[in-house]
Amino acid sequence: MAITENGHIELLPSGSYRVHVYAGTDPVTGKPRRLKRTVKTQAKAAQELANMLRAAEAQSAPDDAATLGLALERYLEVADLGVSTRATNETYIRRVIGPHQCDGRCGPLRDHRTTRRHVCDQRCRPHRCKGLAPSSIVRVHAIISAAMNLAVRYEWIERNPAERVTLPRVRKREPNPPSPEDAARLLNHVWERDEEFGLYLWAAMTMGARRGELLALREDRFDFDHQEITVGKNYLVRNGQRIEKDTKTGEWRRLSIDALTCELFADHFVRRRTAAAGVGVVVPANAFVFSPEPTGSVPWNPDTMTHRHERYATAVGISSSLKELRHYSATQLLSNGVDLRTVAGRLGHSEGSTTLRFYAQFARPADQHAAAVLSQQLADLRKKHQTRPIVDEPIPATSQ
Repeated sequence: MAITENGHIELLPSGSYRVHVYAGTDPVTGKPRRLKRTVKTQAKAAQELANMLRAAEAQSAPDDAATLGLALERYLEVADLGVSTRATNETYIRRVIGPHQCDGRCGPLRDHRTTRRHVCDQRCRPHRCKGLAPSSIVRVHAIISAAMNLAVRYEWIERNPAERVTLPRVRKREPNPPSPEDAARLLNHVWERDEEFGLYLWAAMTMGARRGELLALREDRFDFDHQEITVGKNYLVRNGQRIEKDTKTGEWRRLSIDALTCELFADHFVRRRTAAAGVGVVVPANAFVFSPEPTGSVPWNPDTMTHRHERYATAVGISSSLKELRHYSATQLLSNGVDLRTVAGRLGHSEGSTTLRFYAQFARPADQHAAAVLSQQLADLRKKHQTRPIVDEPIPATSQ
């Protein structure tokens, strides 16, 4: 394999070749910059090594020749982003902000139902160009602005031109959860056809956890004696890669569950072990709760749960999405007087202001109760210490 002072080529077990290049120390983070590319042939690897070495040398001091593309490249290298956020930002950069290298996802102008190889059917519809939503524009601007801030720190430019942009107003999304009656109809319909998915919907409605958080639940995180469950992981699939990562806030939280929910899950675990024993399979104590495998070795794909909910919801005439079940949990708790801090804790919001921003209208009963409490308290104190009536009595008219 070719070896140079700042780079080398590695032969992978798959037969492909990986090119490694040392591109110096990043002046902002102080960390070494190591570039990697994977190609299929040795000839392409040698060519890629030469190209990457030239690029690394040119980028070490790009001065006035630095481009937005280079700034975005460096941004993705040094930004501390979560897996999901990084994938989303890379998609915006590839499809909206800058030029890209076409791959299997770039074909005729069609909106494909999946990025994987597939046979197109009626779900792959002709593409219709439309403008970005205000929220997407704000997201794209945030990426460009972050890259430009980095360019300022590298002293490629004197100021960030994105700071003077006027952004569109993003309307607050109003939650549209199902009514309690619709939620009950949906549960009854699903439970008759798919008990495991019915239990998943039950958990979504009663716990208010995120889709991936429910899929990351393991049996050993249930404490039936104390009627508690620990939520500490989030499960997602990106480009075919299964990832179990920390929750959105990075914190573990303990949720109380009622006796009925404990009974439903305990029965589910017993039935699973009984079915597994019948085929000579052992279910481990840390098995995933919702899994297509008898041993609970892997969770369901999150998108699978979304599609299943969509089919069942459509069958019973409900327009709410799977995510709206999380809103259902929050709105019902707030509407029934549960305090904001408790609701925020169950939802996994790091601050109560996040909960209040989306669900303020549903906290009105508690707010009205608070107003009545304060008013009554002050009225009682005034009566106790009054020197004159709170409401003046009308002065009788005197005869002339």
